[in-house]
Amino acid sequence: MDRQKKKFRLADGTEVTADKKIYTAYKKCRNREQYLNRKERSHSAFSLDDERSLIVADSFDTQEEAEKIILQERVRAAIRMLSEKERILIKQYFFDGFSVRELAKIYGISHTKIHQQLLVAMEHLKGILYKIK
Repeated sequence: MDRQKKKFRLADGTEVTADKKIYTAYKKCRNREQYLNRKERSHSAFSLDDERSLIVADSFDTQEEAEKIILQERVRAAIRMLSEKERILIKQYFFDGFSVRELAKIYGISHTKIHQQLLVAMEHLKGILYKIK
């Protein structure tokens, strides 16, 4: 086998032989999809949808389920109290699935600066949540 060729399987199981550059591009896209799927599963319980009504009634099976929904509403309310810049940054990172490096490219600043801004925004969010109790 030539060093520039790579043999691999596509997600559907089809075996393919292609240039190493094509394999690298495919692997990068596949890894990104898997990352976004994991991120979506871990954050799927949260939504920024303000129109969703909160009904805590007998329809809940457990007290735990009701507490979870109340906590989600508190987080939504706290996010709305952040500055616009912080709110957008948190939305893009936690809800839209952008990585710190992608956000750094979008804003034209270093990824460490984005990370620092996210930490500050999260501290503000935490402070607001403690006040809302």
